[in-house]
Amino acid sequence: MIANAKASKAANIKGTILDVETKEPLIGALVHIKELNLSTTTNLEGVFIFTNIPSGNYTVQCKFLGYVPLENTVQVTDGDGAAHFDFTLVTTLSQEVIVSGKANPESDLSARHSEQKSDNVMNVMSSQAIQLLPDLTVGNTLQRISGVTVERNSSGDGQYAIVRGMDKRYNYTLVNGIKIPTPDNKNRYVPLDLFPSDIVERIEVYKTLLQNQEADAIGGAINIQLRSAPDFLYIRGTFAGGYNQILADQPFKTYNAAPINLKSPNQIHGNGSNALITDFPNSTLDYTNVPAPINTVANLILGNRFFNHKLGVLFTGSYQNLYKGTNALFFDSQSQPTVFKPDGTYISTGINRGNIPAFDYIRVRQFSTQQTRYAAHAKIDYQFNNLNSISFYTLYVATRSQQVRTSTDSVLVIQRTGVGSGNVETISRSVLTLQNIYNATLQGNHILLPGLKLDWSAVYAIASNNQPDYATFSTLLSANIDSNGKHTTTPPVVYSESRRWISNTDQDIAGYLNLTYNFNLFGSDLELKAGAMDRHKNRNNYYVDYKLSPIQPDPAHPLQYFTTFDKAQFYWSPSDAANGNYNNPNTYAVVEDVTSGYGQIKYLFFNRLQVLAGVRVENTSLNYNTVNEPITFAAKTGSITYYDLLPGLHFKYEINKRQNLRLSYYQSITRPAFFEITPYLLPGEYYDEIGNPKLHHVTADNYDLRYEFFPNPKSIDQVLVGVFYKNLYNPIQYAFVRTSTSGQVLQPQNFSTATNYGVEVVFTKFIGNFGINANYTYTNSSITTRKLIYYKTAPDANGNTSILYDSAYQTTPLQGQAAHIGNLSLIYKNTKKGIDVQVSFVYTGKHITIVSGYYGQDYWQRANVQLDLSAEKTFGKFSVYVKLNNLLNTPTVAELEVPNYFMTGRLMLPNQDTPNAVKVQQDYYLPSYLAGIRYKF
Repeated sequence: MIANAKASKAANIKGTILDVETKEPLIGALVHIKELNLSTTTNLEGVFIFTNIPSGNYTVQCKFLGYVPLENTVQVTDGDGAAHFDFTLVTTLSQEVIVSGKANPESDLSARHSEQKSDNVMNVMSSQAIQLLPDLTVGNTLQRISGVTVERNSSGDGQYAIVRGMDKRYNYTLVNGIKIPTPDNKNRYVPLDLFPSDIVERIEVYKTLLQNQEADAIGGAINIQLRSAPDFLYIRGTFAGGYNQILADQPFKTYNAAPINLKSPNQIHGNGSNALITDFPNSTLDYTNVPAPINTVANLILGNRFFNHKLGVLFTGSYQNLYKGTNALFFDSQSQPTVFKPDGTYISTGINRGNIPAFDYIRVRQFSTQQTRYAAHAKIDYQFNNLNSISFYTLYVATRSQQVRTSTDSVLVIQRTGVGSGNVETISRSVLTLQNIYNATLQGNHILLPGLKLDWSAVYAIASNNQPDYATFSTLLSANIDSNGKHTTTPPVVYSESRRWISNTDQDIAGYLNLTYNFNLFGSDLELKAGAMDRHKNRNNYYVDYKLSPIQPDPAHPLQYFTTFDKAQFYWSPSDAANGNYNNPNTYAVVEDVTSGYGQIKYLFFNRLQVLAGVRVENTSLNYNTVNEPITFAAKTGSITYYDLLPGLHFKYEINKRQNLRLSYYQSITRPAFFEITPYLLPGEYYDEIGNPKLHHVTADNYDLRYEFFPNPKSIDQVLVGVFYKNLYNPIQYAFVRTSTSGQVLQPQNFSTATNYGVEVVFTKFIGNFGINANYTYTNSSITTRKLIYYKTAPDANGNTSILYDSAYQTTPLQGQAAHIGNLSLIYKNTKKGIDVQVSFVYTGKHITIVSGYYGQDYWQRANVQLDLSAEKTFGKFSVYVKLNNLLNTPTVAELEVPNYFMTGRLMLPNQDTPNAVKVQQDYYLPSYLAGIRYKF
């Protein structure tokens, strides 16, 4: 309640507004002087101030959404501006006026409290912070969190998270603490660009695991926490439009996808039946240009409680329709390096005596991608009494990605006498990708006896991915430069066409049960906890590939000249190509059962030192079947069973109410991807890939130490400094192998050990309306693998030379691990004027993106800096905002860290800018702009 101010010569009224239970400042609370009709709002510290107040008695009113209104009187006398009143609005249960409600889980301050009070090391980003970021998806938002980088898709969006330098395979994704299946057609990890950022309440990144958490995360676990029903009527909606600048420089190409069959000809006509040319609609490869397409984004949140607050209902819906473009340059390397430099010479000694990169194509590509993203979340909860409650929520997220890639591929090694000459292949590729995840979870919380709690969850979830009629069409021409320097080309001819159907489903049925008993032992709290989990998973993959050959008009004219796609003619060669090679190992089914149990104990010593110790047991049983392969096919079926006993010990020492010191040790695992342990053969973008039924799962010892400082419980300021160390056993990376049937291919393999260690620093500080939010992570990982060296020997006494293979051990960082990553956000918040501005920098250091089986041939992505800006201005219940991304037009650049012999000569590569590395990829996205309006009731 407001205490009466004493008379003075002041003309200012100042105060602080806090929550009754959490003591957190109520940011944006409305404070009103009734007699003067003056209003203001509290700032980030919950402080308000009125200036130049004349003498008199005034009624000061305080209102905050979800809290009981409060008012009191203040007397101001002899106001000459020389002093001020200082009083604090602090409500307690013993006072006459009680502010009811709970801490806002969407606030920045709630996120800081969660980090401080949690039992394990975690970083939290609140909905309040996410709303002000320039990002539209969870995938892009994650790059702002300490220790997290993102792997981008062809549109430049963050798709997969790399936590503490650990590749995406070493992390898992949760929704409301429940693991979800993935629509990814190969792996276990979830594409995080599926989730629009405006549906989440907060994003939590767990850096250490407790024994009551699933153990298959060596890097970390990402929890997407969705909203629950509020304590009051809550309505919020947004609508925005925008534009990607690159589409002003290059046309946006699209096609009519309506005639596409979601099922393949084999699925329609029956396995083994022959497809007809008419099964492949021309519209898939018949492109039109869309001038200046506009992006649209919309979101709606509705929630309330009924029946004396017993029943809570919430609905969230999100829609995004985005048009994106990419301008890309890629140099396609040969499956094995060469011994010759482009000038025909070679090096016969030293570490560089061989493995000179060789390239087949210079690929100049343009991507046009329309991404339509849908999300809906509904939750109902019912509080029977103080002892029992139940809730049910569903989540549906989906993306529809329609992409056109046009590519001009100059053939380097055939008929090329110099730049501008040789064969040129023009390739059109159309890909429609439909991905979705549906989750339904029923949960209960019960107090069985004083101190004894039971909670449970029953989960059904299914994810699917479908790429129907993945179509590729190409033409070929020859280019020459004559003796006069004139550039000439032959007419293009029809070269090839292929159609592919890829689909998969990943279904989970799971149950969770946890029992918690709290009691007092020797004057301190003791918590005993035990639980179990069982998940039954069905994974089904389907793959069929049709390759068509161009018809030769007649023997006198063996080439079919190209005019338009609809006039191109094809036939089956050989004739059995019409069945699409349906009986391939890429069509398979997997059944996996994971059963686990755990026990843990938590005790507080001396009211300062919390010790949490426990053990978790996980049993994994997996069976696969390559469905269409004959019984004689090697490794047609297979099964794998293993169990892991995983201990953990976690200390949290409370130095004082503002500082913690944490120390953790735990063991964790990573299971191989489903497709990796099947005998698949999959044509890749750069290399063909095969499976490895002998692959083992990865285990790890994890150590973590972190110091935490929260200077003021009423602010979001913080300092976090931590170190971590991980020792991996049987880590998985891809390596080249040579097979008798497939030649040189990539295969997942186990290697003996790998290490990963680093330092994390987080700093957040506000002074008045200005703030800085910064984090930096240094990571060092290493894995030693045997790699091939392809070289030519020096001439012997008779002048003879030999081309030989050798091998050597090479130590590199783990794939995806950048030594240095950092974020810097400069923030301006003025709650009184309703203004928020944020300028954000993201730095990602160089890291390996493609692992090669040859010494020194890994693809490294260069370090880069991304600059984004966002701003919002509030007018009562409405606000307007802008989000500006990639203002520096930061490209994605990859290179081979070898001497660059390709800056001149017949095999010269374009856009080379250093003699010390060969640039092999360069993708540009240009800035994007979005402006919108937001309504909140």
